[in-house]
Amino acid sequence: MLTTSKSALIDYALSLRDSSNNRAFTVGASDIGQCSRKVWFAKHGAERDPGRVDTWGATLRGQISNSISGRRRCAPVSGPA
Repeated sequence: MLTTSKSALIDYALSLRDSSNNRAFTVGASDIGQCSRKVWFAKHGAERDPGRVDTWGATLRGQISNSISGRRRCAPVSGPA
């Protein structure tokens, strides 16, 4: 009796592991807040456009904006008073 229920549970667990339930295609907590295109391409193994040249435009804009406004990425940590 025990082996029948164990094999039934194993069969049921294996039936849940089809391609539609593949966690490789789900968005996890570490993916939240990232570029949605980046997440999609990473999850689906899509190839990059071979002619694309990264210009770092958004990164450069952010650095310029922070330098103009005088903001820092992180506040300095002070020691005990």
